[in-house]
Amino acid sequence: MNFPSEKKLKKIRKSLENIEGSRLVGEEGMPVDRLKYLICQKFLEYHMETGISQKELAILIGIDEALVSKLLRNRVESFSLERLLRFLSIIYPNYKIELVAWDWGAPREDKVSH
Repeated sequence: MNFPSEKKLKKIRKSLENIEGSRLVGEEGMPVDRLKYLICQKFLEYHMETGISQKELAILIGIDEALVSKLLRNRVESFSLERLLRFLSIIYPNYKIELVAWDWGAPREDKVSH
C-alpha cells in the first residue's frame, strides 16, 4: 500500500475543509452546556440502538433532518435546554434527569436515564 500522492492529499484536505465533526463539552464548559451535551448523547444512543435513520428521527420528534444531524453531533448551541427536554420526552416518555452538585476538581457521575 502506497502513501497517497500530494495531489490526492490536497483533494482530500479540500473535501474535509468545511466538515463539522462532533463537538465535545469539557469541564471548562458551562453546566447547562454539559447537560445539553448529555441529552444529545441520549439521542445518539437511541439512534444507534434502534437503527432509526436521521430522517425517521426527525419525523418522530418533529424537526428537520439538518437539525437532527446537529443534535447527533452535539451542536448544543443550536438548541435550548427546554427544547432538548421536549424532544427527549418524545423518545423516552418516562425519562428522569438527576442533577447533582459537584466540585469541578473531583470525579463525578453525570446522570441522564430513562
